[in-house]
Amino acid sequence: MAREIKPYQDLARSGAAEVSFLTYGGHDDTEFQAALHPIRILPAFASKQPPKSQFALLIGGAFALFRHRASLRHCNIFKSNQMLGSHVAWLATKLFRGKFLLRTGYEFYDFARKRNSGRAKILIAWLLSHFGYKTAAHIVVATTDDAQIATEIFGAPSDRLSVQPNWIDTNHFAPTPNTSSNNRDFLTVVRLDPQKNLPALIRAASSAKASLDILGAGPLRDELVALARELRADVTFLDRVPNDRLPALIQQYKGFVLCSHFEGNPKVLLEAMSCGMPVIGTDVPGIGNLIENGANGLLCSEDATAIAAAMSRLKSNPDQAKLFGKHARETIIDHNSFAYLWCRKNSDFRL
Repeated sequence: MAREIKPYQDLARSGAAEVSFLTYGGHDDTEFQAALHPIRILPAFASKQPPKSQFALLIGGAFALFRHRASLRHCNIFKSNQMLGSHVAWLATKLFRGKFLLRTGYEFYDFARKRNSGRAKILIAWLLSHFGYKTAAHIVVATTDDAQIATEIFGAPSDRLSVQPNWIDTNHFAPTPNTSSNNRDFLTVVRLDPQKNLPALIRAASSAKASLDILGAGPLRDELVALARELRADVTFLDRVPNDRLPALIQQYKGFVLCSHFEGNPKVLLEAMSCGMPVIGTDVPGIGNLIENGANGLLCSEDATAIAAAMSRLKSNPDQAKLFGKHARETIIDHNSFAYLWCRKNSDFRL
C-alpha cells in the first residue's frame, strides 16, 4: 500500500490539497487512518467486511457516495485509479459538481480480450472503457500502447490524454551492496495465472539447469507445483512478503525474470530494475518497451527454449549481468523515479 499512497500523502502534507480515499472495504479500513494521516478514509461499506461479490462491490461503491455525501460535496476532483469502478468517480462529479480524472494502470478492455474473459465481461469492459474515456475531464494512461487503444478504439480526445508510466520509489528500491546472496539464480514475482506464462518459465529453468523461486499466489499453484515435480526442476514457491521487504529479497538473486504473454506497465519489473538487478523479459507489450535488449537486460520470445537461452546467458556472463543491472537502474532513475514523474508537465495531479 505504501508505494501507492505516497503521492497523495505528500500532496496532503504539503497543504496543496485535502485528500480523501473512498475505499471498497468495510469499517476495518479505518484502522489505517493513523498511518495514512492526513488522508481521510471513507469506507464504502458500514459493515466490518465488504461483500465478496464483485457486482455488489461496484453497486455498493455507488451507494457509498450518499453515505459520505457530507464529505464528498466539498471535493473538486474525483479520481479513479483503474477503469473498473471508475463509474463511481464519474457519478460523484454529477452529484457534487467536480471533475472526473481517470487513471489506468493497464488497458482494461485490452486485458479482458487477451485473457479471454468471456463475452459478458468483455462487454462490461468495453462499456466501462467507452464511458470512462468519453466522460473524463482528463485521462492518464501508463503506456503509449494504452493511449493508442484509448484514442483509436474508444475515440478518447488526444488533448485530454496524457501518458505517465508507473512511478518507483528509487530510494527504497535501490541497490544494497551488503545484501547477502541466497545462492539462488532467478526470482519472479507474479500472480499464478495463465497470463504469466509460468509453465514455459518452469520448463526453461529445468532446461537451463537454473534454480528458480516463484513468489505469488493464484489459481494455477497446484498445477505448477506438479509440473516442477514432474520435471524435477529446482523450483521453490515462496509465500508473499510485504512490499517494504521486497528490495532485500530481490537482491538475493542473480537475476529477475518476467515472462508474461502481455503486461501493462508492470511495477514488479520496474522495482527489480530499480534495485539494479539484471532482468529477463519476454518481448511482448508492456515488457518490450521497458527492456532494451542487450543494454539494460535481455528480451526473448515466449517459448521455453528462448527463455532458457536467456537464463543461461545471464548465468554464464556475470560481468555482463552486472552491467545490465547498472543500466536498468539508470533507466528507472531517468524515466520512472517519483521525483521525475512528479515534476513532469503532464503530471497525474494536474487537470
